[in-house]
Amino acid sequence: MADDEVDVVLVTQLPADSWIEGLAVRPNNHILAASLAEPVVYNIDAEDPDAVPEPVFTFPGVGAALNLCPIPGRNDEYSVITSEISDVITARWETFAVWHLKVSPDGPAVATKMGDVTDIVLALGLCPVTERFILVADSARTCIQVLDVTTGKSSVLLSDDASMRPKDAEAFFGINRICIVGGYIWFSNYSVGSIHRVPYELDESHPEMPLRITGSVEMMTDDLLHCDGFQVLPDASAAYTVNYMEGTLVKSALNKDTKSIPVMDKLVSPTGVEMGKGPDGKPKLFVICCGEIEVGWLNDGVSWKDIANIAATTVEVTVSSDRDSP
Repeated sequence: MADDEVDVVLVTQLPADSWIEGLAVRPNNHILAASLAEPVVYNIDAEDPDAVPEPVFTFPGVGAALNLCPIPGRNDEYSVITSEISDVITARWETFAVWHLKVSPDGPAVATKMGDVTDIVLALGLCPVTERFILVADSARTCIQVLDVTTGKSSVLLSDDASMRPKDAEAFFGINRICIVGGYIWFSNYSVGSIHRVPYELDESHPEMPLRITGSVEMMTDDLLHCDGFQVLPDASAAYTVNYMEGTLVKSALNKDTKSIPVMDKLVSPTGVEMGKGPDGKPKLFVICCGEIEVGWLNDGVSWKDIANIAATTVEVTVSSDRDSP
């Protein structure tokens, strides 16, 4: 048995009315955050509690920067999905487009619109695959799509009602977040409170669909509630999600025998989790929260000022040699 540590950095200096769902870790360990309430991507030095979020780029002619992810093989370059806002209160966005955003430490960021996105309804989760393709967890269509970020065209990779649909007719979200670790595509289901994985292969000789599902969907845990944000550790021993209703960061061991447990609390409407690395090479989690934006399902009566002194904590992760390894 070996012990490892994951550092958790809580981003506390965002405005209290922020609504951030999409974030990415930059090469300098700063955070890029896409704003759902405005067409802006911000740069955040998450480890400096006195730092002010800096606008990196404002996208012209759109209402919101819905989500973003890094482009593999490109230094400080990102794919960003923008949208028009139909109704912020009920989380309705429409008319999507994909952009290429290049960030530079020596000059202004540059963004180029690559194409309109017409077949994806709600891109809650993004995961880069190659320079050209990203996976999209489409919560509205309850499927995983492959998006060509050079054109905006997409196609369904996997649709599985049992694991991707909302819990019932009254539930708002089903499949929510997505990542790739250890030969598996992992995804979470918000209203069911579950984590799933499915094996895949990458074959770039098929330029229009470079991924292929090679097995069945497997449920890894179903004891989560209101799970948002989602990251799996590099060794696939555990996953981290956030519960915005309870204000907790939750660890789920992925050996099918251990229940999920809160490892950090007193958060205000946490929505996003992203994985980076610390100076020692160990995993580092960045957690971002909505604060007090006026949306019906968010927590009431608690301000960021109540937890302003919380800057970071450490989560112990135990990796057992006899776990059910993927």
